[in-house]
Amino acid sequence: SQELLYLMGFLIAFLGCYLYTVILFGNLDLAPFTLLNLVLVFWLFPFVAITLLGSVIAKSTGAAAGISLVGVVGLLLVGSIPQIAQLMPGALIGWASQLGNSAAGVAPSMPGSTVTSGQSLAAWGAMALAVTLGMICLMVSFGLFERQELE
Repeated sequence: SQELLYLMGFLIAFLGCYLYTVILFGNLDLAPFTLLNLVLVFWLFPFVAITLLGSVIAKSTGAAAGISLVGVVGLLLVGSIPQIAQLMPGALIGWASQLGNSAAGVAPSMPGSTVTSGQSLAAWGAMALAVTLGMICLMVSFGLFERQELE
């Protein structure tokens, strides 16, 4: 249910941002803008799942916040290792930037473009890892929660 709440929040933010951008700046390509928002949902998914896992593990709110903080910071630190950075969820931000440029009509050869060769292909691996990590955290959370209910 927490994921659905985040999805609804993202949908409302997506509609508001699209309307705001069109009013201020004019035409905006809807397809890349929609994909940009979907990529950001996938980027957020493992962080929400880690937070949920911390909440299930801990018995107090403070401990849940601490476990979640350690998990999220750990994920961000692992994402800063150059050999695996392209496969971590943080790599999705580059892909989102690429899609944002496309939605705004910035060509890959124009100044300010963030397109690099192979970046979007590598981002598929980052998306797969983000979904896998999020699903693992959710499954562990559900399993722990069920066991806590039985005790």
